[in-house]
Amino acid sequence: MPSSNRLPLWVSVMIVLMFVGHFAMVLLHQFGKNSAPTGIVQWSERYIVPWFYQNYLMFAPDPTDHINTFLYRTKDEQGWSAWHDPVHPHLQDHWKNRLSTGSDWYDLYNGAADLLFDGAMVAEFKPDVQDEDYHRLPAFLLAKRFVNRLEPDATTFQVGVLTEHHRVNDQGHVNVQYLFQPYPIYTGDE
Repeated sequence: MPSSNRLPLWVSVMIVLMFVGHFAMVLLHQFGKNSAPTGIVQWSERYIVPWFYQNYLMFAPDPTDHINTFLYRTKDEQGWSAWHDPVHPHLQDHWKNRLSTGSDWYDLYNGAADLLFDGAMVAEFKPDVQDEDYHRLPAFLLAKRFVNRLEPDATTFQVGVLTEHHRVNDQGHVNVQYLFQPYPIYTGDE
């Protein structure tokens, strides 16, 4: 006589298919970036990152000690606008809908911020640095594209990078310091 405690066959099949699907997505996310088609890899990242992503840097012996944020402001007839953080709306979108493109934009803007930070360091070591030297940097050219995308009518603008440094003191407490590095004003005539 069959047991009445068994799961129906279709439930068992669904459980196995869900496990196989999840395992396949994890494998694609970890190992498929160079071998699988781009569309499938992006699909696996949209599945893994919001719920199952593990930031292994937190376990690294030398984790990152600073966070860079891309900022910009524009000038019009009324004067300068406040500094804008283009990442924040995308983060809010990501928090509302984990399958949105908010995390992709977050990565792009933070990548630009990292490049701006590095670019400012490079320009500072150049003797007799001029505004044009900053404006020729690949980091600035990328930031300029973002500003033009966000503010298509802006001809005069300024970009900058806000860096949040984290240092652990002798008592084991994290001290936070902020550094803001504005790039020279861009007027569009260069």
